[in-house]
Amino acid sequence: MIERIKTLFIQMLMISTGILFIISVEGVTYHLLGEEFSLDWYHPLSVLVAGFVCAIPTLLLMNYGEWSRKIFIIKLIIHMFLLYGIVVLMGYIFSWYTRWDGFLFVTIGYFLVYLFVWIASIWIGKQDEKKINKALEAIRDEE
Repeated sequence: MIERIKTLFIQMLMISTGILFIISVEGVTYHLLGEEFSLDWYHPLSVLVAGFVCAIPTLLLMNYGEWSRKIFIIKLIIHMFLLYGIVVLMGYIFSWYTRWDGFLFVTIGYFLVYLFVWIASIWIGKQDEKKINKALEAIRDEE
């Protein structure tokens, strides 16, 4: 249970950070194009809500069981499009975009954040694995 809460929290932080990065790039882009860019008072909170809501399906994907490669790929594709639907819906509800170019920015940003979170999750998993292996080696050396 603690491991799932830790995973949920880490995923939420990574997703929220990725969204904030994309919002920053969008703001800079609009500034350079001479267009107006502003955030409503609730946008920072909506980023945290989106991070949390998008982290929940990830717990379902990472049920810590063994799957065949084919099943994992199918679940990953479903996961990716489920989260995309959530992000588009939240973007509409929280007015992250009001025009077509904003929707395109949200779509591109989603796929970049999705890729970032997967790469970061794999890296964190490998770091945890190294720590566990090092601890196991220390135990074996004592025996």
